[in-house]
Amino acid sequence: MNVKSEWLSISSIKEYFFIALLFIFASIISTLAVNKSSLPFYCALTTGLMAGVMITRGVKSIVGFFLGAVFWQFISIFSTIPVLHLTPGYSILYILSECLTLLIFYKSLNTNNGAAFLIEKNNGLKRFFTFALLSSLPQAIILSFILYNSSAINSTITYIKLLHLTWLSITLSILSLTPFFISFLNKNKKITLKNLQFSWEFLLFLIVLIGPSILEVLKVINPPYSFPIYFLVFPSIFIVAFRKNISDLTLSLLIFYLFTIYNASKNSGIFFSPDPYLNASNIHYFILFFFFISLVLGVVVNEKRLAFESLKKTYHGIEEEIQLQTNSFRELNLKLFQEIDHRGIIEKELTESRNLLEESQEIANITSWELNTETEEIKWSKSGYRVIGYNPSSPPSTLSEYKKYIFSDDLNSFNLLFNKLKNTPLNFEIELRHNMPNGLINYVLVHGRSFEEKGEICKVIGLSLDITKRKEAENQSHEREQKYKALFESNIDAVSVINPDNKTFIDVNKAFENRYGYTRDEIIGQPYSLITAEVEDTYSAIENAFRKGSHRVQTRIHKNKKGEEFFAEGIFVKFFASNKPLIFIISQDITKRKIAERSLAERELQYRLFFESDLIGMAEINQKKEWKSFNNKLCIILGYSAEELKQKTWDEITHPDDFLTELKLYNDVIVHKTDGYSIEKRFIRKDNSTIFCKVAVKAIFNPQGNITHFIKLIEDISSRKQIEKELLENRATLRRAQQIANLGSLSWKLAYNYITLNEVAYPLLGWKKTQGPFNIKNFMELISNEKRAFIEKTIEDSKKGIKHDESIEVPILINSGENRYLLLNVGFNADNSIEVSEIVITIADITDVKKAEVAFQEANSLKDQLFSIIAHDLRGPIGSLNQMITFIAENNDSLDNHSRNDLILSLKDSTQETYNLLENLLEWAKSQRQISFKPEVIHLKPIADYSLVLLSGMSSLKKITIKNDIEDELSAYADSYMIQTIFRNLISNAIKFTPNEGKIQILGFRDGANAVLKFIDSGMGIPKDIIGRLLDGSQNFTTLGTNNEQGTGLGLKLVKRLIEKNGGKILIESKPDKGSTFTIFLPLTQHA
Repeated sequence: MNVKSEWLSISSIKEYFFIALLFIFASIISTLAVNKSSLPFYCALTTGLMAGVMITRGVKSIVGFFLGAVFWQFISIFSTIPVLHLTPGYSILYILSECLTLLIFYKSLNTNNGAAFLIEKNNGLKRFFTFALLSSLPQAIILSFILYNSSAINSTITYIKLLHLTWLSITLSILSLTPFFISFLNKNKKITLKNLQFSWEFLLFLIVLIGPSILEVLKVINPPYSFPIYFLVFPSIFIVAFRKNISDLTLSLLIFYLFTIYNASKNSGIFFSPDPYLNASNIHYFILFFFFISLVLGVVVNEKRLAFESLKKTYHGIEEEIQLQTNSFRELNLKLFQEIDHRGIIEKELTESRNLLEESQEIANITSWELNTETEEIKWSKSGYRVIGYNPSSPPSTLSEYKKYIFSDDLNSFNLLFNKLKNTPLNFEIELRHNMPNGLINYVLVHGRSFEEKGEICKVIGLSLDITKRKEAENQSHEREQKYKALFESNIDAVSVINPDNKTFIDVNKAFENRYGYTRDEIIGQPYSLITAEVEDTYSAIENAFRKGSHRVQTRIHKNKKGEEFFAEGIFVKFFASNKPLIFIISQDITKRKIAERSLAERELQYRLFFESDLIGMAEINQKKEWKSFNNKLCIILGYSAEELKQKTWDEITHPDDFLTELKLYNDVIVHKTDGYSIEKRFIRKDNSTIFCKVAVKAIFNPQGNITHFIKLIEDISSRKQIEKELLENRATLRRAQQIANLGSLSWKLAYNYITLNEVAYPLLGWKKTQGPFNIKNFMELISNEKRAFIEKTIEDSKKGIKHDESIEVPILINSGENRYLLLNVGFNADNSIEVSEIVITIADITDVKKAEVAFQEANSLKDQLFSIIAHDLRGPIGSLNQMITFIAENNDSLDNHSRNDLILSLKDSTQETYNLLENLLEWAKSQRQISFKPEVIHLKPIADYSLVLLSGMSSLKKITIKNDIEDELSAYADSYMIQTIFRNLISNAIKFTPNEGKIQILGFRDGANAVLKFIDSGMGIPKDIIGRLLDGSQNFTTLGTNNEQGTGLGLKLVKRLIEKNGGKILIESKPDKGSTFTIFLPLTQHA
């Protein structure tokens, strides 16, 4: 904690108020006791109190003193004792003088060795007395000046005398109260009653001190006769100094000081005089001298006591050391006797061992022999027949006989060795193969030494050890080593061998070189920490493998030579090579798997958040069509509570007329013809009403390919169905109206070029009678190009007498620029010759109907588009989430904490992304449903600041700097809610596509009648061919962010729609890898 925080902490503030209350309490006591005659005794009682507090509690206690002093000066205004009334100027001067004295006293003592040093050591006591005398001078000078110029004292006293008494009063106050605080109220010492050691010495002191005053009050004795009793105080307090500790002494001195100045203020006690100032001077010097003698005695005695206790501890230590040495010598003596007994046992065992040697040699297939180099005779031990293979009854007695047993390929080596042994004394060792009677070959290790006598080699003594089994084991070990090498080098995973002592590489395979980028020569001898980003955890895993034999790490972050990090799974196995323990490590790159797990967790969270939202009804149903789960939206659609719906099955709420149709689709999924279906069907609500819904069903499969359950999306389309019904009824009504109503009509006499119209037709076609005459060409020019050819063909058919009973809907553009929809019925009249002479066309204005139909189609398209987006973004995660849930359920016990933490982090990231998905879906859906539009004059910079606060979490994670440079007074005429949505989307997009530690700038300025906003980022940029698709409402396009953040592809479409709604426009400028600039133009005022 820094100094500023420590001074402003809650505990410090509480301490300040406690100290302030203590100061006020002491001031009240002084006020109640003070009068003109006793003023010199009490004028500085608070100074000693505050000095003790500062020495024990620290320099920050000055704050509490200052608060208490200021409060007391206000309180003293209402005091009834006139001697304490001070002017505001004198009050301030008095507070500052006391503050100065306290600071000088505190800083001068330098209590780095502890406050107790001041009253327990001679050097400390010397400093304490010296600075108590000196530091009180500033306050004495100023306080004397204040008192001298006020009415608080007798006007006959001189300033020098007053200064003298004030200085003595302040000094004694510090000398009496400070030791008491150091002994009992030190902040490093717990304050309890145990600190007070009541004893007969202390009780004697109290009786002697208080007794004479009590006797005087009771009129038992008068002042002259009480003097001898008063002087008994000195030996009694010296007894306390000699026999008790410093704490008892400081308490005794404090009581003596308070009692003495009280008696002196009453002009009684040891000293009394008609002159109160002379009396005060005498008693002050007496107390000062008494304090000095008592404290010096107490310190000297305390140091002697401590020295004695140290000497006593040293003496006890020497006694303990002597006792330890004595016990040690006893143990050594006992061990000596035990060693003598043990030596006898060893000699006995040695004799027995000699007897067992030959038996051991026979068991171990070892034989000893001795060769005479002159006679070439050989002597064998009993076990020789086992090693050499000879008949036990007839061992080879000569060297030539023995050579017959040696394998022919080894005979030459043996002869060369024997020739050396005959000439030179030397130690030897050789491996020989022996021919055994059973046709097999034994391996024998022969070692020994040749000996000389009188300068000539006389004999060779040796041992022959049957090492056949060892050689077979070596051959098997060699084969295993070759197999290990082949497995080591051909392993597709990175394999390494490390020294467990210093954690350095000993060997790596080719797969390791390829994955980590280091060559074998580069990595050998390097520490294992070179390839891991989690050094401590990895070294802990190596230690576990060394202790337990093996250890598996499910997830670690490794890095290659380029510093690129990836996820790895490690298996650590301890093995021995040449009797040396090593660690064999297999590292498998699991980055793709981790990404898949994270994606799976993200999709699970997306699914769950969407499932729990109220955008659409969702349910999970088993193969018996019973509910596994459903969301609140489905309950709202069907009118049931959750508990009521659980009691129903899917079939029970299905309308009977739709049951068989859906059953056929359901059976196709059951037999795996398809994995889902979509249907428009009716449900029976709780109130028995019928509701139309669009249902999408998806089967969820387990890893074995079996269906576990179904996911169903249910959308209420009752409103759409009602609109369709009304539209059909309107069309039927229109057709009936055409038959009976006075509709517009057009007549074209084929013999003439002109057409005639009735009164209704002119306004329908946007013509006026005064503009005529009109011909058929004028009429055809009104019809749109896509319908014109069809109308022309229909008229040509009518000329030929071919009837067309259907009505024709055509769009036309009238002269005023208005688009209209007309319903045309084309007929003809024939004359007597049955030739068509007239074409008749009835005209009805269906513009309002068409607009309603278009609105309906747009609404239906919106529903389908939203449904498509939901199915696209959520259908995939559903299957993956089931696999992830299955994995966690089946492997929960085997997952370590690190793996669980990884899953939790993945779920956290997915929560944020899914939240963004749902927020954009909701806002986009609201914008499509024409949310309320309330434009007003708004200031833009605060909206940007608010958006930056909301998105500070995203930007801080990527350490992106965002600068808001919008002009302070820049405003626009727009809807505040929509502008907030625009800012959030554009800033979050900039963060999403800006790399870590990138920069984003928001500019805002006025340009003519528009407010111009620019969102500039240093991100990845947008290719030219993509910019147009971003704002195209008919396409859904999304891209991963720089940290693989996902989106819905709806954000910019929503932004464009809202900007245009507010009468503005948006422009995009971007270069790949250079960043992007999104420019928005918004009107400054309301359009006329």
